[in-house]
Amino acid sequence: MSNNLSFSDHINKVHNKVKQLSGWIFRTFKSRNANILKPLWTSLVQPHLDYCSQLWAPHTSHEINRLEGLLRTYTNNIKEVKHLNFWERLIALHMHSIQRRMERYQIIYVWKILENIVPNSKIEHYMSQRRGRLCRIPKIITSAQTAIKTRKEHSFTVKGPQLFNKLPQAIRNLTNCSIHTFKTHLDIFLNSIPDQPRVPGYSYMCSAQTNSLLHQI
Repeated sequence: MSNNLSFSDHINKVHNKVKQLSGWIFRTFKSRNANILKPLWTSLVQPHLDYCSQLWAPHTSHEINRLEGLLRTYTNNIKEVKHLNFWERLIALHMHSIQRRMERYQIIYVWKILENIVPNSKIEHYMSQRRGRLCRIPKIITSAQTAIKTRKEHSFTVKGPQLFNKLPQAIRNLTNCSIHTFKTHLDIFLNSIPDQPRVPGYSYMCSAQTNSLLHQI
């Protein structure tokens, strides 16, 4: 985090690293087949986007679109799906958008906190007889400076609980089970939610305000 409470410098570094690795893959491998390029992305490139993304995940449309553009360009080079638009390519390749993956990781980490698997970052929860297990959403001080307020609104301790509370009750209530079991139920649900990152020429087709699960669910 920089001295202005922004992760922009880190996001720029991640963007440049992913762009560099993608270029290296296309220069090194002649194949443009999905069974070659997809594993190369998931094993060599994707970890740079995933690592600690619960903390630094971008919230501005500009930064989100910059990262989504990396995956959009990469998948456009895969010959089996080259004729499809980005939304259709994600479905055909069984891949999530960058933003969807990051939000998925935030949800999983919240669940790990509630299950005492990882240290708690001041996230509180309670059990409602009607709605099941829910997280408390920290209050934002409205009188705080704009930069501080914005950073707080999009921090993991606020957005993580918001995302978790959006899940169906049956998934939120999963407890005393393996991480694999929780991920399986979560992924089945997420696959039913439209994953429509903003794309020039197609954004007008989106029914939701953004591609975030906060607006798509």
